[in-house]
Amino acid sequence: MKAWARSSGILLALLTAGCTPLGLARGDYWTGTSTGDRDACPAFEFEIALADKAISGTATSQFEWGSALWEVKGLVAEGNRVTLETRTEDPRVTQPRLSWTGTYNPVLWTITQEPGPDCPPRTARLQRR
Repeated sequence: MKAWARSSGILLALLTAGCTPLGLARGDYWTGTSTGDRDACPAFEFEIALADKAISGTATSQFEWGSALWEVKGLVAEGNRVTLETRTEDPRVTQPRLSWTGTYNPVLWTITQEPGPDCPPRTARLQRR
């Protein structure tokens, strides 16, 4: 088999699987870590997907009593403004819903948690994975 035919076959397989040179055709996948500590205001480890301006995924955080799993939902609005909500069903978490805002950037973007009564604002940097 000639090299160009093999290369064309590999390229066709990647495109069929949803891969494009600029990310995944079915969605962009992002990961990042926020600021925080191990007390009442832990850092968040984000694993999210962006598809058709909708954001979904999970986050985890480490408290002094153990880890909590969070559901992440949000969207990218006009002007690339991002709004996210992290929510957990874990009864040990004192503030189970948190709001985050930021601006989408196709390379690296930052979201900031709205300050709560017990925690200063946390900031997460998200990058394509």
